[in-house]
Amino acid sequence: MSHNSQNGEEQNISCCDPALLRRKAEEILKERMPVPSKDNICADEVALVHELQVHQIELDMQNEELERARSEAEMLHEKFVDLYDFAPVGYFTIDRIGTILEVNLTGCLLLGQERQKVIGRRLQTFMLPGSIPAFNLFCRNVTGSGTKEICEVELFSDGDKRFFAHVEGTEMPEKREDSGKIRMTISDITLRREAEESLRESEERFHILFEQSPIPYQSLDADGRFLEVNSTWLDLLGYRRDEVIGHWFGDFLVPEHVSRFKRNFPEFKKNKITSDIEFLMKNKDGSIILTSFDGKVGLNPDGSFKQTHCVFRDITEKKQVEEALIESEKRYRALFEDSPVSLWEEDFSAVKLWIDSKNAEGITDLKAYFSRHPEDVRSCARMVRVNGINSTTKALIGLKSEEDCYKDLSATFSDGSYFTFKDEIILFAAGITHYQGIGVIKTLSGEEKDILIHCSVVPGYEKTWEKVLVSIVDLTDRVAMERSLRQANSKLNLLSSITRHDILNGVTVLLGYIDLASEKTTNPELKCYLNNLDEAAETIRHQIEFTKEYQEIGVNAAAWQNVSDVAVTAGSTFNRDHVILTTRCGDIEIFADPLLQKVFYNLFDNAFRYAAPFTEITVTCERRDGGLSVVFADDGAGISDEDKKKLFKRGFGKHTGLGLFLSREILAITGITITENGEPGKGARFEMTVPKGGYRFATKS
Repeated sequence: MSHNSQNGEEQNISCCDPALLRRKAEEILKERMPVPSKDNICADEVALVHELQVHQIELDMQNEELERARSEAEMLHEKFVDLYDFAPVGYFTIDRIGTILEVNLTGCLLLGQERQKVIGRRLQTFMLPGSIPAFNLFCRNVTGSGTKEICEVELFSDGDKRFFAHVEGTEMPEKREDSGKIRMTISDITLRREAEESLRESEERFHILFEQSPIPYQSLDADGRFLEVNSTWLDLLGYRRDEVIGHWFGDFLVPEHVSRFKRNFPEFKKNKITSDIEFLMKNKDGSIILTSFDGKVGLNPDGSFKQTHCVFRDITEKKQVEEALIESEKRYRALFEDSPVSLWEEDFSAVKLWIDSKNAEGITDLKAYFSRHPEDVRSCARMVRVNGINSTTKALIGLKSEEDCYKDLSATFSDGSYFTFKDEIILFAAGITHYQGIGVIKTLSGEEKDILIHCSVVPGYEKTWEKVLVSIVDLTDRVAMERSLRQANSKLNLLSSITRHDILNGVTVLLGYIDLASEKTTNPELKCYLNNLDEAAETIRHQIEFTKEYQEIGVNAAAWQNVSDVAVTAGSTFNRDHVILTTRCGDIEIFADPLLQKVFYNLFDNAFRYAAPFTEITVTCERRDGGLSVVFADDGAGISDEDKKKLFKRGFGKHTGLGLFLSREILAITGITITENGEPGKGARFEMTVPKGGYRFATKS
């Protein structure tokens, strides 16, 4: 029978209330069939049939209600199973020793195992050994307590994967069938633990950075009292932390700077930033340091003031250095302006850029390039800018104002000036930042003056040549005097030559008569006198010959000479069939007397006279201690220690005894010294030491 005409709510009510159920059943029966006729049926039968029909309807209604309740229960069970299995946490039911009795799907996924492989195993078998004691304590605390307990353990997943888990659990009440069992949830908190670890490491790094930062840090509240300082702050000023925190910043300033802080702090809070604010701070030991502060204001979420964040630097030494530099600059400017030497401060940067562009084009030999393009030397001269000159320079070239010189440096160049300028920039391009030479400068009136010029790239500007300091000494009067001296010396040399010639003629005649007298006499005493006369005459002849050699020394002006060329020329006068000459001086030139070739001639002569047998002579150059060492060496017998002591004395030796003595005198004219430092038996080694500024590189090597 079907009773769909009645709604579910009414059926539910009728099943709960018997009277209502009967009333509803009778109403349904009345609707189904009419009341039977009483003519042929007795009243008892009618009543019995009616009662049976009503009971039948009641049973049908109750069956329908039970079926509906069963369907709803199944639906709720399926929903509960889904919620249980697919919950975001693992649900576990274990006994008191950790044996897994029930587990949801999420719990299986956490452990990386199928359900049947998990049930019956102790949960501890999925834990790292270090987590088992904590979990066992958790189980003991849950048992009998009736309260929820928590713990964190590290579990294995799928055999080798690990994850951190948060465990919460309670014991089931005693009255329930599952009493004594522990129900718990397990959540994967690996990401949280990693985030916590990252946060901890970040905080640790920040703390280390804060405490070990080389920059002092401080934080003030709105009243200017210390909230925090780092260790660098404390170490610099010598205070303990408890002596600083909570104290007013002004207490750590010198009295005259307290008012500065009172004035600046409100502005700082208003502007929310400050920089390069200087304060004199008091060290605990009583010393004073000058500090420079930079800072920002930290704000609350509502934008109101929270605290300051400031760092500062101890600029005491920096300030002293700056003041010293200012004072040094003043002294430099005073020396620059008042110097009796003509001084120029020039900018060669445009020339440097031009040379770099030529190098980029593959042109590296500037000497050869300028030989082909001499007009570019003049172009380079026009690129130089004059930044400053002193009063001596104005007087030297006849300037009325500095601007006349600033416009074009080449206005002071004569034709001869470009040769000096060319050598100068070739040397700079080779990496040599100092140049010295003899040149010519032209005054604004057109007069040419002989000068000694020295140029240096100021340290720190080697890559740009923006600052080049040039000093010029006027040699015009000196050159004129030297010219007069040379003329006078020429006349004296002529007179000396005539006198020497006459004396030598007389000595020759004297020696002839002595020889004749010695042949004519047999008197031993007289022969002894004649021998003495002969020796005296020979001594006079040697003295006269010495004056001939010595009169040429220092007569002519010193000049730049290529070491290799001079050595090769001097050696070419000797028969070197079995001797190899090797020079390793490249394009180095030294500033020496024109008789430098005579020096090398004497060294070759000394080798061929005393070093035989030998096979090689080497001439090498090496920069040393700012100067230059020129070594002339052979592989012969060498010189004994006894002979070394007298080697450069006049008259020592088997020949005239003048060669090495004169060589030393020739070199000494320009400050060059010569020594012999070879080892006896391993060859002679003559070392000539050229002072700083006395050598240069003719071209870029």
